[in-house]
Amino acid sequence: MRYNNLEVFKAKFISEGKTRFVCNIEYQNVVIECYVPNTCKLSKLITLNKNEVLITKNLNKTKRTRFTLFAIKIDNKYLIVNTALTNKLVYRYITNNNEYCLLPEKTIEQYKCDFYISDKKTLVEAKSIISNEEALLIPNSFSNRAIEQLEKLYNIIQKDYLVEYYFVIFNNKLKSIKINESTKYGKLLLNNQACGMKLTFLQGLYNEKDNSIEVVINNDIVIE
Repeated sequence: MRYNNLEVFKAKFISEGKTRFVCNIEYQNVVIECYVPNTCKLSKLITLNKNEVLITKNLNKTKRTRFTLFAIKIDNKYLIVNTALTNKLVYRYITNNNEYCLLPEKTIEQYKCDFYISDKKTLVEAKSIISNEEALLIPNSFSNRAIEQLEKLYNIIQKDYLVEYYFVIFNNKLKSIKINESTKYGKLLLNNQACGMKLTFLQGLYNEKDNSIEVVINNDIVIE
């Protein structure tokens, strides 16, 4: 599945800002602030060193910055870092060859899921991961919210709902995935899977030739 029609511009990463949502970039020989659509500081996930970056225009004129950070060039390939695209990519993936009625942000049993497939009685959750490692250990960052969500999803599964849990992994050289059972998140994830929750690992890759995002299931990736 492809996500097309991206309009991107080249710039240079200068530094992270005071908050995780802002960084400084050099665009057309001027250093400006750029919005970072990520809930975690990028330096905790990848190595940053004056990298070439791709940015997109913010169409909303009320935004503080003119541009949003889209991808960072690492090892001669652009790594997508705009996690705000995650839900859109999962939506496109699910509806690509299906005619499901996919309802966004639906509340089921007092739980607000990313999507709800009403004709399948299925809750859909979409999570993103940024990594540049060949071997990915999940989780690669701590999120108390994600833990609480898994606890609530367990209770929902007991009420005969189906749950599909999608990971969109932005990683250009991924070879293996392992769930860390020593973490609370890892234990809950595997327990929910054992109770019937479906796990799907999607890889989000930037195609420089036509400025698109490819969303694929890479069957060569080893899942432990």
